[in-house]
Amino acid sequence: MRTILAAAALGLALVARPHSAVTQELAGDGKNVFAVSMGYNPAPVGGFAVTGLYGRDIAFLRGVVAVDAITPGDAAGEHYLDAAGTGLCHDLDNGEIADASNCIGDMVFAGRGELLVRAPLGLSFGPGVRFRRDMAPYGVAQLDAAVGPASTYVVFARGAYGEDFRQFDVGLGYRF
Repeated sequence: MRTILAAAALGLALVARPHSAVTQELAGDGKNVFAVSMGYNPAPVGGFAVTGLYGRDIAFLRGVVAVDAITPGDAAGEHYLDAAGTGLCHDLDNGEIADASNCIGDMVFAGRGELLVRAPLGLSFGPGVRFRRDMAPYGVAQLDAAVGPASTYVVFARGAYGEDFRQFDVGLGYRF
């Protein structure tokens, strides 16, 4: 928790300096963004994630609400999906066909909420909380860039790390 508070304090110190052209552009632009990202969630479930996000920028803050759909992998590492495209699950030791539930479990859904400090050059960071079976706090950092006509689109890379949650994503968003 101290790490999250220290990151938030550092962010406030960065944006509290005299206004440059970059910080004036950040201040109060009131933009919304819908985004979709794909990433990897190594713990605690382990597997690939597709995330839908809604964010709102107000002054130097960004509020984010997200929903993760995670396809768990084989946590024990004892099975694999056939690379030949048959979709069959195999035992790693002997290559025999195994029950498909050994390779991929049921899809897991989780909700997240984040309050980020927006710093110049597309960096945002701050605390978040994940809701699945219970609440899990984490810290998040995101690097994004506006692209396209009138900066309508956003490409981003983000990482979230906490005691019970880790996820790394790349994505594309639409700003309005």
